[in-house]
Amino acid sequence: MKLLTPFIVLGVGIAVYFFYVSPQMTEVKSLIIEKDRRQEILDRSKELAQKRDSILADFSSIDEADIKKLDKIIPESFNPLTFVNDLSVLASGYGIGIKDYKVSNVPSQARDAAVTSENNSQYKTTIATVSFTGQYAQFVKFISTMETSLQLIDVNSLTVNSANATPSQSGASPKPTDNQLQYVLQMNLYSKK
Repeated sequence: MKLLTPFIVLGVGIAVYFFYVSPQMTEVKSLIIEKDRRQEILDRSKELAQKRDSILADFSSIDEADIKKLDKIIPESFNPLTFVNDLSVLASGYGIGIKDYKVSNVPSQARDAAVTSENNSQYKTTIATVSFTGQYAQFVKFISTMETSLQLIDVNSLTVNSANATPSQSGASPKPTDNQLQYVLQMNLYSKK
């Protein structure tokens, strides 16, 4: 029996290794891999939290006046009455009169296809068509002033025609107005949704 005891202990040890220790070692190795993967995710989330905090700190350090300027570039919502009033005040400063004003929204699918490939745009596009009457030199100054305004405006088209003749004081034949031209300006205006 003394001779068989070492072989029996060796056999039991080998059996314990293959049936108990080896499967446990495999499970421990997979748990170590899972722990490393989760630690990597945790490290990335800490980095993202630091970046978020950094961005929030940068955002909160933006001056209120600058935020107001950004809101003028692309306002929260487009108010056509405010826009036409501002445009009228600006135009009247140059001796230009507004004759007609039309507003229409661009269908989101057509706008998104033209602007971006995504269908969930953050911005709403409004098309405004405005008819003006005035002299060419004043209109050029007016457009230059519009270029330097804070609101984002894309001009789609500009049509220039001679202004209609006006009736004379005596009611006889109509007389053409002095150097008056009619301008039709179509533009895209943007706002947040």
